[in-house]
Amino acid sequence: MALAPLFVLLLATVAMAAPAPQSSPSSDASQQGKCVHGSPTKTENYDIMYQQVKPPSSDGNNNFIVDPAWLKRHSTVGSSIQMSMGNPFISYGEFKCQYSCGGIPGCVSYAGYQSGIPYHFHMAHRISADPGIGTVVGSHKKFECYFFDSLIESKNLVPAPDAENNVMTHAYNKLCDDK
Repeated sequence: MALAPLFVLLLATVAMAAPAPQSSPSSDASQQGKCVHGSPTKTENYDIMYQQVKPPSSDGNNNFIVDPAWLKRHSTVGSSIQMSMGNPFISYGEFKCQYSCGGIPGCVSYAGYQSGIPYHFHMAHRISADPGIGTVVGSHKKFECYFFDSLIESKNLVPAPDAENNVMTHAYNKLCDDK
């Protein structure tokens, strides 16, 4: 019987010496608002390893932007990269922006923007003096990604005041590493 109190004392010592259970890094990160639990976004050609943020219901308006006040408060250093491309390449731009966000310290979300910029391209022509020859007039798209240090919520997406210029394509939040 003298062994029973000794055994209880030994078990208590082992229990106190064992490390406290640690929460996983992904749950710590999500509790701090640095990632979301969800699924990657699949586009027609690319998998984006961030979860897409859906705009609030729009009453027919499909053109949104990130709320300018929120954008100003949460933009990260190196907050924009620009690419020139046409409409079919939006998913490629958004796909590439996930890698930029991953490389910017503190970046946990990003939004893609597209704007149409009219352009004139003049080609030199050796024979004709007519300046109109070789002029290409058209529409060129500018694509930008803006990076943020806070997760984007649907309420942070507001109707665009100018649907023709600088409209958000999609917004994305970083996924937690649930491994």
